Amino acid sequence: MKRLQWWMRIVGGFYVLLGLGFVPFINEARLPFMIPAFAATPDTVEFKALIDWMFTFGLDLLVTGGVLVYAARDPLRHSILVQLLIALEVVRGVLDDIYYVSRGYAPAGVYVGFVAVHLIIIVTGVVLLRQATAEARRLETA
Repeated sequence: MKRLQWWMRIVGGFYVLLGLGFVPFINEARLPFMIPAFAATPDTVEFKALIDWMFTFGLDLLVTGGVLVYAARDPLRHSILVQLLIALEVVRGVLDDIYYVSRGYAPAGVYVGFVAVHLIIIVTGVVLLRQATAEARRLETA
């Protein structure tokens, strides 16, 4: 169970750091590297709207990460949060990155690293949740 607890803390902390990266003044500086073909300049409504949408996404990451860190105090009681995070990593992570590549927002090579991170979070989350659940069952029957 301790391993799942640490997974929740590490992934939660990672989400918090990612969320902070979407604070507008930080994100404005890195946008040209994230979406190289984006032609709008910082003074346009298109640029500002994208920054604001990404800020909202960053707030989602901050909240999710903070709740995950808090929930790590009792990981099995909050296992549904782990399941939710795994589902989000599949849909909002891997599938979303594949979609972005198919739309031509960035070269596929840019997203290979992102997909790898999503898959690591997914696989380790599933394995550790199963291990913690099995451990809890063993303790109940003992």
